[in-house]
Amino acid sequence: MQSGALNISNNLLVNSNTLFADSANNRVGIGTIPKATLHVVGDIYHNLSTVSQDFNIVNATGNSRLFVDNSKGYIGIATTAPSTPLDIRGEFNGTLNLINLKNTYNAALNERNQSVAINAEFIGAGTTRTAGKIIFGKLVDFRTDAKADGFISFNPSLDALPTEVMRIEGNGNVGINVANPSETLEVNGTLKILSGSGTQGLFQDSNANVGIGTTTPNATFTVASGKTTIADEWTVRSDRDIKTEITNYDYIDILNHPLTIYRYKYKYQEPIYNIDEITGERTIIGYENKISREHIGIMADEAPQELLGADGQGIDIYAFASYVYDYAKKVKAENDALKQALCLEFPENELCK
Repeated sequence: MQSGALNISNNLLVNSNTLFADSANNRVGIGTIPKATLHVVGDIYHNLSTVSQDFNIVNATGNSRLFVDNSKGYIGIATTAPSTPLDIRGEFNGTLNLINLKNTYNAALNERNQSVAINAEFIGAGTTRTAGKIIFGKLVDFRTDAKADGFISFNPSLDALPTEVMRIEGNGNVGINVANPSETLEVNGTLKILSGSGTQGLFQDSNANVGIGTTTPNATFTVASGKTTIADEWTVRSDRDIKTEITNYDYIDILNHPLTIYRYKYKYQEPIYNIDEITGERTIIGYENKISREHIGIMADEAPQELLGADGQGIDIYAFASYVYDYAKKVKAENDALKQALCLEFPENELCK
């Protein structure tokens, strides 16, 4: 075979459609009659034999449209310097849609089984494991362009199985461990809110008990020691409809055994917490003196058992008010009897007028 240039002025056809050169349209087809400048039907193998050889597809003005960095294996779209395994760039004065994920299954109206997911996987000891996925799916109301309501769910793996833990729906509702949130934020489980400094704020446990400043509420609503509660109105329901096993309770000998408690001036101490590094649980391990406003009150450990709250460390204000009311009523009854006796004996006394 003689070496040198090969000049063909007409079409070139090699072994049927193995190679076809269309001289009239300046097209080359491999495995087909070309419909573009280069038209290939079948696999393409491009061997970059050295690290310095990259793969680059450019447009008519020389701008890169697809680039493969041979040294790193990084792919760049519209860039020849990809900084990540897939680096996509574009220029647009507004919101630039870089990636479009489309499930092309032609579903019937109200059919909601289709979704699009982004998976994250890792390899360890030769085994591929899924770390989690983000799923884009349809809601019930997904029929027309005007009724295309969707959701995004976050599914980190639990015991090697991606499990939904949070969902954001098109109406703005967010669910945590709730598949169909009906409120702006709906949480199924405990809830813990810290301040910006990390101090315990709001906490709700699995029994629906709510704590302010504590992670161990032992009643429906518990405010930690040292915290101040301020309200324009605080109403405690006390009607018969919410009570059962109702019996009369009388402090029979209340006048002979008055409440042996004293009023004090005091300041609250600030709790010292230990924070579990794994669970984040905060437990009180001590107290430290900090300046707080001066209070006047009574000590729970000096009060009778029937006046204590559920945890035994606070006064049940409702029980205390009932006790004071009963005491005042009995004192008034006794005073009225003494006044009556006095006025019978001394009707001109100032108290009898």
